[in-house]
Amino acid sequence: YMESEADLAGVIGHEIGHVTARHGAQRATSQQHAGLGVFAANIFGMLLETQGVSGAGQLAGQVSQTVAAGYIASYGREQELQADGLGAEYLARNHYDPHNMVEVIQVLKNQERFAADQAKAEGKPAPTGGGWLASHPSNDQRLQQITEIADGYGSSTQYADVGRERYLKVIQGLAFGESADQGLVRGRNFYHGALGIALTAPAGWRIQNGAEQLTLLNPAGNAALVLKPVPPAAGKTHAEVIRNGFKPTAGRAEAATLNGLQATRYSGTRQDAQGKTQALEFTVVSGPDGKFYVLQQLAKDAATLQANRATLRDAEASFRPLSAQDRLAAKPWTIRLVPYPKGGFAELAKRSTLPNAEQQLRLVNGFYGGGEPKPGQLVKVVEAG
Repeated sequence: YMESEADLAGVIGHEIGHVTARHGAQRATSQQHAGLGVFAANIFGMLLETQGVSGAGQLAGQVSQTVAAGYIASYGREQELQADGLGAEYLARNHYDPHNMVEVIQVLKNQERFAADQAKAEGKPAPTGGGWLASHPSNDQRLQQITEIADGYGSSTQYADVGRERYLKVIQGLAFGESADQGLVRGRNFYHGALGIALTAPAGWRIQNGAEQLTLLNPAGNAALVLKPVPPAAGKTHAEVIRNGFKPTAGRAEAATLNGLQATRYSGTRQDAQGKTQALEFTVVSGPDGKFYVLQQLAKDAATLQANRATLRDAEASFRPLSAQDRLAAKPWTIRLVPYPKGGFAELAKRSTLPNAEQQLRLVNGFYGGGEPKPGQLVKVVEAG
């Protein structure tokens, strides 16, 4: 999303600012102090439990963790503002215009606006970034402060070339978005080329691609299908995985197939860490690569699970080996440079693989707030690799 070598230097200068100001050490100290507070609150909660106050331990832990997070995050806001100022200083020292630090923060502001606009279009509330718990100050606050700091260094004309052409030459062909090594989300589909698997989310559900698991989350956020690889130590058969990985106390297993893949569905119960009975609904699948995977159905309670059961089963049934068509869709996105056409971003959007292509291309090229590049000026587009 950066537009020049100077913008990139601003990002690097900001991160170096965190190091030179010893923000890492200060944050570690804050986390230690906050951790002691969480520990003390948990002990207090357990004491209340012994006096008959049901659920006090869990509640005390949750509240103390929230307060601790706010303590650490508020400290982080001061650190971010300081790092912005140091980034501007380092730009000036290295003959870049400090006002490029303003452009860096404007990129963040534009991304914030884009996310809010997309949420509004989907009938969802705008993302808040955690409200008062956001670890960064508001982008409006950062823009105001860094503009004042940059203005203190004088006119932009006294600084060297921002290096836009050099920067664009370097990022030509750069991967855009998710790494193919972690799997790719394309619309409602998840593709993992290296593992040779694919999964389709129900309409309206969100796909969250994490480092350890893939989650398909329903619109209400109270039911999900979770896909996880099974570690080899869990067992060499489906039965061993069920026994070792979930330790059920009661239930039944049923042989099945998912798009030609051997599977075992399990429905039962187990005891959680507090000794309470917990429902289990999952399927163990032998993937095309010989590895085992678990597809687990989760919900906030039994009634919610039942209400979403049919949709969860449909999502589970979409787990499949990659087809030839899937592999075409699973190509990573890359950045390519093209001259800005007469038809503008609307014309570029027609050839783009991005969702909300026109607005995303404006965002990528620094024109989300309006305006147009000059005809023939090199701009970034995103294409399937």
